[in-house]
Amino acid sequence: MLLDFFETIGIKTLSLFTFVFVFFQFLGENILLLLFKKSYNPSFLKLFVLNIYNTTIKQIPFFFFIGLFFGIALIGTITIVANKFGLELQMGEIIISAVLKEGAPLLATLFLTLRLSVVILQELATFNTLDERRTFVLANLLSSMVATLFFALFLSAVMIMSGYIFTLFYLGMNFHTYSSLLFSALDLSAVYVVIAKGLVFGLVMIALPLMNGFELKSKDISATLILKTTLRLLLVLFFLEVVFFVLRVI
Repeated sequence: MLLDFFETIGIKTLSLFTFVFVFFQFLGENILLLLFKKSYNPSFLKLFVLNIYNTTIKQIPFFFFIGLFFGIALIGTITIVANKFGLELQMGEIIISAVLKEGAPLLATLFLTLRLSVVILQELATFNTLDERRTFVLANLLSSMVATLFFALFLSAVMIMSGYIFTLFYLGMNFHTYSSLLFSALDLSAVYVVIAKGLVFGLVMIALPLMNGFELKSKDISATLILKTTLRLLLVLFFLEVVFFVLRVI
């Protein structure tokens, strides 16, 4: 029984390393293809523009309300705790770290990839030739990076402005004081972090459903595959979040 236990652990570990190797091989191959001019053919450009419209322009109202609700909840909590422990002067730094460096990129990636993963699996299965699938993958990789970066910045702005609504009614803080706290705490590192997270999260997170669907046919798409893809997306997302946190601390 103990031997079976260690055998299962070994199989799971080998399966994990195999998956990681295949994933980064798939990601590396497509990143290299994006560097070649011939990849940007009319079919690619058509898919790219269509993806930008569907994943960015059409999703703005949804992400506006996400930013509004989460901004009030997050910055409201920060305001209450800061007021309780006399940390009003540090409130700007805490808000910048919580929103720009953590909250906005995480929310943008989470909601965008969860909304797109099933659609990608279904659409990718409709292409018959390898060239069509490859073009679809490249267009989605690039458009996902653009969309995730855009919504990370968009959510940052909406969350910060919605947070002001809470501070206005809870502390009676005027806009000049609120903006001064934020601008005094804002530095280039926060901007670099939100841009880096937007690009890296958008690239890596969308690559997972693309890889899962690249070799599949319509009949292979099942609820089990969708559930497995979703769980892997969440695991990869939080792993990347931990990696960025460790890099910032170092």
